[in-house]
Amino acid sequence: MTLNDREKMAEDDITVLVQWLTGLSEKQLKTSVTIVTEVSVTHTQDCLMTSTLEREITFAALHANHHFAMINVAASLMNKPMDDDFGIAPATATFLRGQ
Repeated sequence: MTLNDREKMAEDDITVLVQWLTGLSEKQLKTSVTIVTEVSVTHTQDCLMTSTLEREITFAALHANHHFAMINVAASLMNKPMDDDFGIAPATATFLRGQ
């Protein structure tokens, strides 16, 4: 599989994901979900908690932004230009606008 093939597959997957996300109703977003997460680094310990689909989607988006910030740091160390707001968290942007 070539790089172009993988890029096309990734673009197709992103398109499907965007269509799914934008097609969710308010009722679906408010759906209760059970999350299982590990909470210890010294031993295996799972914790079950209740959340909503919209809260978990929001968390995933904000967590991705954290990774974008790290990519931005790496790009700057390689002198690669990036958009000024790439990797900036929404709350940080609000704080910076107030300065």
